[in-house]
This record gives sequence, C-alpha cells and structure tokens, in this order.
Amino acid sequence: GRSAAIATASEPARGSPDARMAQAAEDVLFDARNNFHLGHYQSAITDANNAKVATDTWRAERDVLMYRAYVEQGNSAVVMSEVGETSPSAVR
Repeated sequence: GRSAAIATASEPARGSPDARMAQAAEDVLFDARNNFHLGHYQSAITDANNAKVATDTWRAERDVLMYRAYVEQGNSAVVMSEVGETSPSAVR
C-alpha cells in the first residue's frame, strides 16, 4: 500500500510555505550564506555580523563564513589579525 505523509499541527507539511518559513527562521545565517555564494562578499560580512547567533556552533559557522568572505575580498590581513591560538578550532 501507499503511505501518506500526515502533517501535525506542530509540524507543517514538507515543502509547504509554512515549512519553508520555519526552516528559514531556524537558519540565522541564510542571508549571509546566500550572499557569499552569490559573490556579494561585503553583504555576506554585514549579514554575518548582524546575525543573532545563540550557540557556539552558530557562532563558529558565522565566523568561518565571515572570514571566508574577507579572504575572497583580498582582505586576508583582517583574518590573520583576528584569528589566533584562542580561536575555536573550527575557525583556525
């Protein structure tokens, strides 16, 4: 037989506009990541700096994304001056 996906009140149906909005709300770095991949590095840096990160994991991901954007702009000196021995290993 066929199995049908059933959406509960607490979980919107996969692919629905509500599900996409819930996923976007959880991804606080979506705009920064999107701008990075589009080559809009300054916008990616700005978005990363403005992101409301609540966990160390998000913080490290934000920093990596921001530093990669600096490198793409040719500003590796900024990265070298900010990243050091005390930085999280994900960033180094």
